[in-house]
Amino acid sequence: KILSQIQKHIFTSNLLYQTTVDSIQSRSLVLALTMHISLPELETCVDFWSAFEALHSLAYAHIIRNIYPNPTEEFNKIILTPEILDRAKKPIKYYDDFIEASKFYENKKITLSQLKEKLLLCIASINILEGVSFFASFACSFAFAEHGLMIGNASILSLIARDESIHLAITQNILKKWRNGEDDPEFKELYFKMLPEIESMFHEAIEIEKKWAEYLFKDGTLLGLNGVILNSYVEY
Repeated sequence: KILSQIQKHIFTSNLLYQTTVDSIQSRSLVLALTMHISLPELETCVDFWSAFEALHSLAYAHIIRNIYPNPTEEFNKIILTPEILDRAKKPIKYYDDFIEASKFYENKKITLSQLKEKLLLCIASINILEGVSFFASFACSFAFAEHGLMIGNASILSLIARDESIHLAITQNILKKWRNGEDDPEFKELYFKMLPEIESMFHEAIEIEKKWAEYLFKDGTLLGLNGVILNSYVEY
């Protein structure tokens, strides 16, 4: 009751997006990557990563269940809101492309190099999700707490942001090792071959986040946070 309709829209929209994408992350990490991992430490890392993404999704859902008398009505908005679905499409696309490529490789329809290209793009997409998209949403949640609003939510989000920073570091390390050819020299060649496409993915992600900011602040802004400020943060 203490939030205006504008504030409720901004607050809830971010939670619904985060619930959706963390649920996708939890399922897709194991489904897409585990069968290709030969290093036990990395396999365990991905398993824990998946479990934490599931925990994040549950935390967001828990918040919504505790602040809305009819949470089902709010959860249903996920599939009824084009802006949420459009923002979630990119990570889904790269997971789907890699999973499909894995099946093609098993049936000898594509080469190992082609499979590696899809894996490289998938990891780059995860890197973008963990390092750009999530933190744009976190910025909104922390903005509420700065004004003494929804402080409990911000406390939970601070722990989740810490986890996402670790997940970002995982993908950063994988990409750097491939770039340097440490584990597989072919990945170094593929990395620089695919670099223009990867850079394009980052630019596209920035534009997607700007559209999201436009949707969040379509009816009004928060004190100290608006579309211009959020866009500058995303670009930074």
